[in-house]
Amino acid sequence: MPVVAGLLAATVVGGSLWTALRTEADLEVRGCAALADAGLAAGTTVTWSGRDATLVAVDDLGRMTEAAAALAGVDGTRVVRVADPADAADAAPCAPAAAAAGAAPGGTTGGTDAPAAAQTVTVRFATNSASLDRAARARLDVLVLWLRTHPATALKIGGHADNTGFDTRNQPLSLQRAVAVSEYLRSRRANAGRIDATGFSSLRPAVPNISADNRAKNRRVEVVVEGSPRT
Repeated sequence: MPVVAGLLAATVVGGSLWTALRTEADLEVRGCAALADAGLAAGTTVTWSGRDATLVAVDDLGRMTEAAAALAGVDGTRVVRVADPADAADAAPCAPAAAAAGAAPGGTTGGTDAPAAAQTVTVRFATNSASLDRAARARLDVLVLWLRTHPATALKIGGHADNTGFDTRNQPLSLQRAVAVSEYLRSRRANAGRIDATGFSSLRPAVPNISADNRAKNRRVEVVVEGSPRT
């Protein structure tokens, strides 16, 4: 009986390992496809461990946050992390090396110097909601990691709403969204000298409110990272 039990245990462990490897391979394929759909495959390097994705850091904050959100949206992904290039030497880009060399405009690889210009991280919200979804948290987690090596003198957080309903509702909702982002960053101990949160109601649309897709883009918070000194 002990021999039989041992064989059964080995079969179960082997089956679980095979299932985990298949899951990891499947997520790798679908993760790269998600990055490609978002126009982020070239120049983006990601590695998988089970259901956890790790992005290799680059100095384009907007690109990193969008890539994190794309991976977080892949069904089955558990965690999206960010690693320093030196800690991810074995990671491979989703696109061939030739494509990675011509990354999307604004993308750079390696290094820790922050550009002097302000950068913006955008997170979006469901209708009538100030709750952070999985993609929003993934974007903000990247920002938190960024700030650990690129200390910002200030974060300006602006909350926005679409034009659905009246400003008597949209104004407090836009502020609630900004506060939700501010509180999340503080809970993650974001390394920022000052964090200001403001609600702009529906007065500053990113795009005209002429379709459902456009209104979804206007239900947002923009985090402007100002005065990032070079480290």
